[in-house]
This record gives sequence, C-alpha cells and structure tokens, in this order.
Amino acid sequence: MRLALILALLITLPPCEVLSAECRNALYVTSDWVSKIFDDNEYGEFRNGVLQTGIKDLYLLTRRNTKLNRTATQKFLHLQMDGVRIHPVISRSHLCQEKKTASCIDIADGPTRRQIVDQIKEYWASGFHGVQLDLEPLPRYEDGQQALVTLLKEVNDAKGKNNPHQVLSLTGAALELQGEGAKYVSHPKKADAPPPYFWRRDFYAKILTHVDQVVVMGYDYAMTSASEYEGFTQWQTRQILALKEELRSQRQDTPEIIMGLPSFQVGRDALHDPKVENLQSGKNGVLKALGNDICPDGFGIAIFSDLSSSPKAYQWKLFNELQDFTLRSPKRN
Repeated sequence: MRLALILALLITLPPCEVLSAECRNALYVTSDWVSKIFDDNEYGEFRNGVLQTGIKDLYLLTRRNTKLNRTATQKFLHLQMDGVRIHPVISRSHLCQEKKTASCIDIADGPTRRQIVDQIKEYWASGFHGVQLDLEPLPRYEDGQQALVTLLKEVNDAKGKNNPHQVLSLTGAALELQGEGAKYVSHPKKADAPPPYFWRRDFYAKILTHVDQVVVMGYDYAMTSASEYEGFTQWQTRQILALKEELRSQRQDTPEIIMGLPSFQVGRDALHDPKVENLQSGKNGVLKALGNDICPDGFGIAIFSDLSSSPKAYQWKLFNELQDFTLRSPKRN
C-alpha cells in the first residue's frame, strides 16, 4: 500500500529578536522542497531562514502519492544546519473502519504496520534524524487505540540498539475537554461537518511512554473567537505539560511536547476560521500557559502552513504575513 509522505514548502521566517533558546520550535515544510530540485541560492535562503529563526525541527510533507526525490533529499540533508533535525512525515487521512481503500492505511493490519516500519528504516538509512507518524484522527474505540500502541512498540523495537538517537515523533489530537476546559465548545459552520477530534487523558498518558516527541494538533477546532481559541490553546498547553510532569515522576525519559499552531487560511471544512485560529492567538495562549519567560525542557511550537503548488510565490507571501507571529518569550527582567 502506498503511504503518503508530505514534503512541504518552507516558510522562511525572518529573524526574531527574542526567540527563546530554550524553546524547541518546529516548522512543517510543505510541497515541493524535497520532491524537486532548486538552485543553490534558493537552498541558501531556505537554510538561512531556518537558522535565523531558531527552528530546531523540520517536518517534511508531500501530497498524497507524491514520491520522494532522492537527489533533492540529499541536497536538503546536506545544507549543514547544525542543531536542526529533519523528519519525513508518514501520513494518512483516516484509519480504516471497514475495508481498506487507496486513501486509507489500516494500522490494525499486521502487514501494513510492517510496511510502515520498513519505510521508517529506509528513512533512517537515508540519513534523517527521525520520522514523524501522522495517524490521527484515530477512531474512538479500543482496537484503534491498541493498534497505534502496537505500532509504536514495533517501531521502538526496530530502533533497538542500532538507532538509539533516531527520534520517533507522533502527531496527537487535542486533549478531551474536561473540567475548566469543558467551556471551550466547538461550533462547526456546517451542520454536517465532522466533529472536532480529541484524545482521552488516559490514552494520551499511555502514548507518551512510547514516543520521543508529540506534536499536538492545536487547530481546526471550530472556535468562534480569537479569545476563545487563545483560552483553548492555553488550557491544552497546561494540561499536556501536566501530563508530562506526571510521567516524569515515574520515569527519567519524557517526550518532547510541541504545540502545533496554524498559519494557513484553509483548514478542515467548516472547522477552521483563520481570523480566529491563527498563529497570533495560538501563540498568546501558549505564552499565558507558560506563565514565565522560560520554555520547559523539550517544549516549543510547530508552525503549520498551507499546501501550495507554487513554492516561490507562496514562500514570500508567508514571509510577509508571519514576520510578527513567531513564538517569542517575554523579555527577562
């Protein structure tokens, strides 16, 4: 079965005066950068944009059925971005609940999981620093959840002693809204819109024991105002970090937590309003959750961009739009 790998167009963000050295910020690179060849100047601009903004992780995305160009990949991997980890993303649109189709990857199927693990091994051998699995939304039944846990165990078994430094990153849904968080109610724009998707707290706690990093999908939740989305992001950040602290009391190694925030204009149908859910309001919620000027160890934000078929034009459009929207830590006293 063919797996969709996404390699996205880089947003070369401008320098940020106080991008915290403690924050592990990340960027989703959308579209053609690793499926086509560009000239040396464009690769240089790409490299400089990443280094100047303090980005630490790059997640490479391609559209469905787009193949990785190995020559382009080698150019990308040899940009000499010290301290920057590069992860291809293995993605799918949804888990199969009935029969498998061309657009569906059923991780409850043993041969499918083995194919995923083999693909991951190939990326490790190519020189990537890790791999990200984008398998949400999971169906809310025990078989789907157990299938994900089984897959993560199999990937970790494949890492073994030969690949101890390879990062296993996983995209995760937002935490199920409980307690104070229950006031953040989604209001999809269409009656037949798919409901926003959440993971239960106990399932999240289990997942955190099997990965090196989780990127929380903090967007497309049909919030109605920027202040509501800011509060939603604040609550999610606090709760996820609290889960990590609970895990820290039980084991020495805890995963990195990255909060994913949107910079795109078009999201899931009827669930995304760019005037409400955007990098500015999301960033404000994250900073309020932190409550101080220091990112916790292994914490940051991931910036999600639009898919685009015109990398040159789109790159500069976002460069201008996002110059004030990067995550900043408050100035120290």
